[in-house]
Amino acid sequence: MRILGAILLTASASLIGILKAKSLKESAASLAELISFLQMMKCEIATSVMPVKLIIKWGLESECRYISCFLNELEQGLDSLHDTSFDKMWKNSVTSALTFLSDRQCFLLCSLGESIGRFEPELQGEAIDGCITVFEKDLAEINSQLKSNQKMYIGLGSGAGLILSIILI
Repeated sequence: MRILGAILLTASASLIGILKAKSLKESAASLAELISFLQMMKCEIATSVMPVKLIIKWGLESECRYISCFLNELEQGLDSLHDTSFDKMWKNSVTSALTFLSDRQCFLLCSLGESIGRFEPELQGEAIDGCITVFEKDLAEINSQLKSNQKMYIGLGSGAGLILSIILI
């Protein structure tokens, strides 16, 4: 009976490590998807082809997996825009839906909401470019450390499970 408990404890601790490693990978994929959406948004604003509401709708239709909650909140907020300003609605959507962002990334993206739709397309494009540049640097750093961090979390989970199993036996 003890051996079965030890095996279950080790397996569950290993699973915790695997889930943490998976969340690291999803966080990197989420940031990459956000960068892709911002690049598309910059291109559309610069060419004045689509208004922001259609850009968000296009983002939803392009099957964005990780930022769809953010885009849904933006779309709903745009439908009731008369109640609040766009930058407040943008900020609320960023802070509530994009939980994978660091504080600095969240601040940059919230600041971006203050310039979208207010300034000339060139200035909006520069603001989006600033966010994209920072996000791409962060993504490169995350990707460079991803493999080692994943191995570390899986190893920590498995090791902790084994140690607890040995203590219990």
